[in-house]
Amino acid sequence: MKHHKHPHQQGSNGEQNPDPKKIERRAYELYLDRGSEPGHDFEDWLRAERELKERSEAAPVRIAV
Repeated sequence: MKHHKHPHQQGSNGEQNPDPKKIERRAYELYLDRGSEPGHDFEDWLRAERELKERSEAAPVRIAV
């Protein structure tokens, strides 16, 4: 049985992309940290995505044996 990755979870060169719900949550945290100042939603989303992607790349890969 072949498993397909959801398009939000795998990039063009095979790297894992963070879950959109996690990105949304982190972007909201960034918004709150800035004092709820509007107008930076796109920047917050990109920063959150980048942070989560960096964390997942730095995390050790676990392989079940």
